[in-house]
Amino acid sequence: MILFFISLLLIVISSYLILSVISSKLPIGNCYGLAGIISLFLLMFAQVVLSFEILSIFRMISQFGVILINLIVFIFSFIIWIKKSRPFFKVECSTDFSLINRAIKKDKMLGFFSICFLFFLGVSFYLAMICAVNSFDALSYHIARSVFWVSNGALSHFDIADIRNLVMPINSEILYSWVILFFKKDVAVGMFSFVSFLGVIAILYNILGLLKFPTKKKLWAVLILSSFASVAAEASGTETDLMLGALVLSTIYLFWVGVKEENKVCIYFSSLAYALSVGVKTPAVIALPGLVFVLGSILYFYKRENWKIIIKDFVIFFLINFALFACYNYVLNLLQFGNPLGSESSLVYHSMDAGFRGFVATFIRHFFLLFDFSGLVYSKIFGPSILLFQNTLITALNIPLDAGVIESGKSLSNNSLLDVYMGVGILGVLLFIPSLFISVFKGIKSKFVRDKILASFGLAFFVNLVFLSASIGFMVYSVRFITFFVILASPVLVLSYIKSNKNIYKWLVAFFVFSYFVVIIPNLQGRPFWILTALKKQGYSYSQIQEKMRCSNTKEFDGNSEVCTAVRLLEEKPKNKKVLLFVNSIFKSYNVALLKLKGWDIDFELLEDYENIDIKKYDYIITNQNTQESSLIKDYSSRKSGYSVGKDDINFFKEYKSQCVYLDRKLDILTQNSTLKPAYVACYVPANDFEKNGFKLTNVVKMKNDKSKFKTNSILLFENMSNQQQ
Repeated sequence: MILFFISLLLIVISSYLILSVISSKLPIGNCYGLAGIISLFLLMFAQVVLSFEILSIFRMISQFGVILINLIVFIFSFIIWIKKSRPFFKVECSTDFSLINRAIKKDKMLGFFSICFLFFLGVSFYLAMICAVNSFDALSYHIARSVFWVSNGALSHFDIADIRNLVMPINSEILYSWVILFFKKDVAVGMFSFVSFLGVIAILYNILGLLKFPTKKKLWAVLILSSFASVAAEASGTETDLMLGALVLSTIYLFWVGVKEENKVCIYFSSLAYALSVGVKTPAVIALPGLVFVLGSILYFYKRENWKIIIKDFVIFFLINFALFACYNYVLNLLQFGNPLGSESSLVYHSMDAGFRGFVATFIRHFFLLFDFSGLVYSKIFGPSILLFQNTLITALNIPLDAGVIESGKSLSNNSLLDVYMGVGILGVLLFIPSLFISVFKGIKSKFVRDKILASFGLAFFVNLVFLSASIGFMVYSVRFITFFVILASPVLVLSYIKSNKNIYKWLVAFFVFSYFVVIIPNLQGRPFWILTALKKQGYSYSQIQEKMRCSNTKEFDGNSEVCTAVRLLEEKPKNKKVLLFVNSIFKSYNVALLKLKGWDIDFELLEDYENIDIKKYDYIITNQNTQESSLIKDYSSRKSGYSVGKDDINFFKEYKSQCVYLDRKLDILTQNSTLKPAYVACYVPANDFEKNGFKLTNVVKMKNDKSKFKTNSILLFENMSNQQQ
């Protein structure tokens, strides 16, 4: 713990010293002081990323390695600071809280919103600090891959059934790795989203300040965005939408300040913010056309004579920053898979392959994700009608209802409180959608620059939606990308401000603001506030509460997940034994991987590559069911021929000439005549071969809630009896 805070302190001080040296060139007047604060956080983020990338090249990711490189950067920055006459960066941007207080006095409803907001902020901070990471994506790859990197000492690719551990951008996970490296567990990693949330609302407030909107309208926009269901939920989670939103909004804000002040330093930090976002997740790349539209509008309406120089500087700075702080995993993907975006199987799964009509249908479905009822029962009333209208619109265009669909989910209008399904909530319908269209129409008619630039944010939302729909097929989980796009377009919310407190519509908005801030967010399905307080009263420690939350299979927090069952089996065995795991792509591997940091010798392998594995050297083999489904495919081309269609259960493997079969993204088996490319490979566990090599099945644990297509609902433990006798 002490070493982590030493690392943090070195990073903060060295970043501050670097910023102090260049602060004289940063505009830090009454409206622009936020530029310096953002730049400080960007320097800290960039320093962590670059440190891990450098250490990874030499396989030196360790506590010693990180502290050493932090110390080197600190000494270097200190020497530069001394040579530059010891300048000090001062935050001179003072948001006048008297203006906020005056705005609240003029509009009592804003005061009510603010009280609810402060309650929500306290709950979110507590959840971010205390709650265990237990979302599916986090335990499958966000946090899990960080553990593998720390145990391997490098950010290099490794064999695992879930391809997302390899191909996805890595910057956010590098931050998690930094924490896990020192604590050996995920301590308060939700704070990265919480800080990102604070960044989003601060930047939004200041962007509206650049547009010269009055304080009460700025405050309204900030509070409404904060009360959007998915935004409020992710403020205490591990999804990356808020981090992306903060980085890309920073790009816009810093570029805007740079253009107004003709300040090259701000342009540089703007490009750094975008480069870091590209290294966080690919939606930042998808949002590039919309971002260019907004930045271009800012540049055009300010009519800078040196606009070509500004564009040239931004592009050059971005390429440099991308090379230093974002390209590492893209290069690894290129080396292993021949494509910087990832493996063929991952691209097959996400691709939009339904032509123009599929694109149109996907665009419509993506837009209708704004009609969201997260946490509200009203979806049962309005949901069927909304779904009918969507489907009627698609069929009226003579488009099949399944065109472009990868995963449609159970219903259109979500009412659950699970992060992965949550959209912006009912306020998205009541306020965001009207604001989008009003901003566009007003921008077309108006002659004022403010209206034109605000319209660019609204139009950018639709541009982003177009490129999202053209890039990937429709998945209900894409609602998270919509949240990111909503954050980027959030300045339009200023147009939804309702002046009169006697307006019934404003009272309706107030009801939903209260509902999300005070009632719904403390009861998130994955990390409800009540389970923390209830278990604490029962005498559980926070670590025990976290483990119970992480290992539960249901929202009632009972039962035990497959990964924790595997952990329990391993913890009963000596640490000096070698363990081999064959687990599925849906296996939440974080807890098992964490054992590697605690001394267990564990290898994750692929059954597709079984013939190249020396199983005799292992003492134990654990399999997750009788098959392994993997989205990492190694050798499809040489094994495709000779397959025939079999039954949809374990027995069909007996009808094949290989223990492995290949499947499309809908998990249908590919035959030798199929023109489709595989998204998965499924291989049968060769238990007979295990036995021939001295292994014996000694434990079978039946599991609940298994969603695998090829399932036996069990965790199997094989012991090498030959090694046990020795």
